[in-house]
Amino acid sequence: MNLLFQNFDDPSFCIKDKKTFEFFLNLLKQLTIPDIQTNIMNLIFTVWENDLNQIEFIEFLINFNQPELFSFKNCQRKVKKNFELLVQTNKNNTNYLIEAWSSIDLIEVLFKISRKNNYAKVKELFVWPIENLPEIIVVGLSIIKTEGDEFLFDEVINETLPLFLGNHINSIVVLEEVWNLNRDLVIKTICNLYNSNPDLMNLSRILDITQKLKDSLIPIVSCNDHNFTVNLAILAVKRDFLHIDQWLSERISKIGDDFIENLLNYIKENVISLCKDVTSQTAKENILERCQLSLESLAIIFENLTPNKIGKYQNVSKRIEAEITNTYKAIFEIFDELQAQPPNSEEIEEAANKMYENLFHSEATITEIIDKMKSYRNSQNQKESEIYACMIHSLLDEYRFFYQYPERELTIIATLFGQIINQKLLDGIIETIALK
Repeated sequence: MNLLFQNFDDPSFCIKDKKTFEFFLNLLKQLTIPDIQTNIMNLIFTVWENDLNQIEFIEFLINFNQPELFSFKNCQRKVKKNFELLVQTNKNNTNYLIEAWSSIDLIEVLFKISRKNNYAKVKELFVWPIENLPEIIVVGLSIIKTEGDEFLFDEVINETLPLFLGNHINSIVVLEEVWNLNRDLVIKTICNLYNSNPDLMNLSRILDITQKLKDSLIPIVSCNDHNFTVNLAILAVKRDFLHIDQWLSERISKIGDDFIENLLNYIKENVISLCKDVTSQTAKENILERCQLSLESLAIIFENLTPNKIGKYQNVSKRIEAEITNTYKAIFEIFDELQAQPPNSEEIEEAANKMYENLFHSEATITEIIDKMKSYRNSQNQKESEIYACMIHSLLDEYRFFYQYPERELTIIATLFGQIINQKLLDGIIETIALK
């Protein structure tokens, strides 16, 4: 940087109005100093000792529309050109302001300055772009690297990114870009959005967003806000967007206590407490419907919480095991038909899966599988009874993915399903679930 420019960081260097600023830049131009614009950018993108003077100098540059003297257009780190065009297409913004706020270095240095003594003064600079260029600001924030507590960053992102979680005209293109650049920022903002207003409508809105953002549901329902993820995942399961078995298994094995506690709290608060004095079966089922659960999903949840499943994880404490047992007893007192579905050990699951594999590999016919299921259903051998129950449960749990099956496998499973119903291998609540 030219020595002249280094001396700008001085208490006596203070430009108070636009006319003086313009005169000053023209004076620099007449001095025939090489690379004036580069020197100015190198100057302002480093935090000064005299930060108030720097803020005022930057404000003049942002609002200065004489590109022959200075322009942010030459900044190397910029928001993608297509976002500048997006803003120009939809709004009557002037190019020089778009160029200025597309500078990643500008946004970054302003956040650094805000950590000093003039937070409010820096925040004032962001008022106009937040209102007029939220697309560029959001994408810019997703690129910059923050350092420690960034109060201004949080304030600006909370005023801009939620706009695109709604019905903004540019929602999808902005969210896709931010997700690709900084998915943690999107997840954090979504969690904050839900926690600020934890109702079903807000949750449905978030779930709709996950369907528009490619491959976003699993990372979002696997974040560390377990209360939020439980609520969102249960709704996603209800709408057939999420495979509950896989999600539960991964969360229990990776998180353990904290996740399980939030899951049990959801069941206690939304089912057990509301069903406490209810005697009508229809009323109980209506309560389940309102909290996005079903008898099938409850059965799967508690199957994943059996001693056989959680016993192998060191991150599940004795306290949580006792809580599982108490919740298990309470829910089965309300829905005693669930007790017909025995817990599945790994050995049982492997045996059940093996029978399906034999069917798909033409090593067994549908008639042979049906005969075996009849035998197991009426068997006095507990293991065979559990294999039968596991086969039925697996089939019901897999139905939401039938549309992805190749034609041959789909035909086989459809025929098997029909034979199971025809041979009356289902009864009670299980048959109701299957026919739905």
